[in-house]
Order: sequence, then structure tokens, then C-alpha cells
Amino acid sequence: TMPAAIRAARKRADWVLVSVHWGRELYTGATPKQKRLGHRLVDWGADVVIGHHTHCMGPVEKYRGSLIH
Repeated sequence: TMPAAIRAARKRADWVLVSVHWGRELYTGATPKQKRLGHRLVDWGADVVIGHHTHCMGPVEKYRGSLIH
């Protein structure tokens, strides 16, 4: 599972970066679903969450000391 993979990486790495294919095409905002998932990924141990798919720059959020894009 994703939580287990992130927790395992957390034990072996100085930084855990998670790349997620998400978002609506050409939409520069974050959807509620993206925000929920981004927060979960950080709660599971990600230091940085990098979203990709929309083909444009979206918002960057700082959550519990981690970055979500």
C-alpha cells in the first residue's frame, strides 16, 4: 500500500518525495481531493509531494513543514 511504502522509505531516506499524477487539465487550482490526498501523503511521511498532469503551474502549500504542489 502507499502508506506502507512511504513509511518504509521514511526509515531509509533523508527525504521522501512522492510524485502523483493528479489534477484537472489546465486548472491552476487544487481540488479538494488533491488537498486531502496531499495531506495524507505528508501524514504518512512524505517530505515533498509533487503533483503532475495539468500542464500548468498550480499552487504550492506548506503543510506540517512539508511542501505539496
